[in-house]
Formats: sequence, C-alpha cells, structure tokens
Amino acid sequence: MKFLVADDHELIRQGVKGLLRGLDPDAQFDDEADTWESLAAARPDADHDLAIVDLHMPGMNGATSLEALLKANPALPVVVLSAEESPNEMRAVLAAGALGFVPKRQPASVMLKAIELVLSGSAYVPMEALSLLGSRDAQGTPAEAGAYATQGSVSNVGANAGRACRRYGAG
Repeated sequence: MKFLVADDHELIRQGVKGLLRGLDPDAQFDDEADTWESLAAARPDADHDLAIVDLHMPGMNGATSLEALLKANPALPVVVLSAEESPNEMRAVLAAGALGFVPKRQPASVMLKAIELVLSGSAYVPMEALSLLGSRDAQGTPAEAGAYATQGSVSNVGANAGRACRRYGAG
C-alpha cells in the first residue's frame, strides 16, 4: 500500500509510518509533508491508498484546506489526525469529505482501526466525537450513528458519513 503522511512534527510522521508498517510491512511512503505547500506538492493523487493529514500544519486553514485538497483529488481517502477535538472542527472535517477523524490523544490501536476501516471502504467517526456532537434525533443514538457511518462501499461511504453526521446534528 502507498501512504501519504502529512504532519508538521517529524516524531508524529515517523510514528505513524511505523504503525502503518505494522499493517503492511511493504508500505510505501514516497511522499510526506510538513506544511500545506509540501502537501500540495506531494502529488497526493499519485495512486495513494490513503492520506493521513494533520489539519494544523503551517499554511493550512483547517477543513477549508482539506476541502481544497479533496476537490483537487476526489478519489483520495483521507484520515485526519488532530489535537483539536472541538465539535465544530469534527463537523467541518467530515463535511469536507474526510473518511476518518482521529484525535491525537487516542491510543495507536484506535488510529489503526480507523485506517483499517477506511481502507476497507468504510468511514471512521470516533464514538466520543458523536457524543460530543450529540444526538438531535430522538429515534437514534450516537452508537447507531457510528455503525451507520462505518457501513457502505468506497463509492458511497462519504455520503453515508455525511448523512450520519447530518442526522446527529453535525452537518
């Protein structure tokens, strides 16, 4: 598999790459980025199986930059790593088209599960994110939203995640 790892901290980039090698010992990392400019120049459309992106690198404007990245590379699956865990940021990231949001304070096992789900054609929305967002639907629970957001094929998973987020007050 081919991955693009984008974070402004070398330690994080190297740690993520090490974890990804645990999923695939033959993982390729032809490109990495530590700023918005280097992310845009990293050829994210070059057959990457997945991009793991920090939203708060120098030059990035959060979900707005992510949306621009995905508009230019609509087939690129993206999992966002972020130290920011505000409901507004989670909402914006999912609405922009990310297929996963992983808070950096989570254990490595959570990030790996999110990546496995996205690589299998699903989406990952952490349960804690759903509980932060809160349910506005008396007939559903955040747990149901998590299950709903992880169903679907590669072609419709973004729409499913978006629908789940809208259903539970995120979109």
